[in-house]
Amino acid sequence: MKPTCPQCHGTTEFSEAGGLFEVHCQRCDWSGEGTVNHTWPDMPPSERMPVMAAKAAPPVSAAALKCVRDLFAEARRLPLSVLAEQLSSADGLLVGLLQAYRLPEVEMRLTGTGVHLAQVPHEEDDR
Repeated sequence: MKPTCPQCHGTTEFSEAGGLFEVHCQRCDWSGEGTVNHTWPDMPPSERMPVMAAKAAPPVSAAALKCVRDLFAEARRLPLSVLAEQLSSADGLLVGLLQAYRLPEVEMRLTGTGVHLAQVPHEEDDR
């Protein structure tokens, strides 16, 4: 089925390049443009990346604080006392989104420090 012109119902020419498309009717000179969203069968559907928090039981060791500062930019600008307090709080230190490929490396580096990662609940998780 060929696209038709919304004005004169003539046959239109359709061209696509780089995620953009253009439709043009040569009969009445109408044109339209927009974006194309392809669903690629070989790509798995993307999932929402979880927001993570780092948590530790008090007292938080100096080695744990150093490791957390090395791993997360969010921790570098906090004074050590505030960082230790946030790590041992109920919510923990919000470290943001961690991509799936980075998660095993981060968890491995945290092993033995007493710090663990926990997923922050999201409002859509209850649905």
